Amino acid sequence: MTPDQVIIEANQVSAYLVAFMTALVGFGFFRLLLISTGVVRYLTLGFLLLYLKVFARATYWDVLPNWIGADTWERWYQASSGRAMNTIFNIVVIVASYYSLKAIHSSIPRAARGNYNLLTSVFYPPGGLSGAVAHAFRRVFRRG
Repeated sequence: MTPDQVIIEANQVSAYLVAFMTALVGFGFFRLLLISTGVVRYLTLGFLLLYLKVFARATYWDVLPNWIGADTWERWYQASSGRAMNTIFNIVVIVASYYSLKAIHSSIPRAARGNYNLLTSVFYPPGGLSGAVAHAFRRVFRRG
C-alpha cells in the first residue's frame, strides 16, 4: 500500500465516522429542539443546523464519491457545477449563525436587551471579554 493510498483510506474512515457522529448528535439536538423553549431553543437550532451542515458536507464530498464511484462522481461534479454545493452549505451556516446570535441576544437581561441588536449582542456585558483580556494582560505584564 502506498502512502497516498493510506491517506485516502484514512480520509474514507474518518469521513464515515464524521457522517455517523454528526448524524447521531444532530438527532439528539433535533429531539432537544422538540422540547426546548427560549434561549435553549435558539441555541439548539443553531447547533442542529451546524451539525446538519457538517453531516451534509462530509457526506457530499467524502462519502458520496466512495458510494457512487470515481467516474460517476466526476460526471456528477461536472453536471452540478462542482463547488456550487458549497454555497448551500454556507447558507446553512449563515442561518445557524443567525439562530446562535438570536440565542445570545435573548440571553441579555430584558432591561439591557434594547441597547443591543443581534450583531452587537456579542459585546454584552460591556467590558466583558475585552475588559477581561485587558485585566489579564495587566496582571501578566505587571512591572515589579
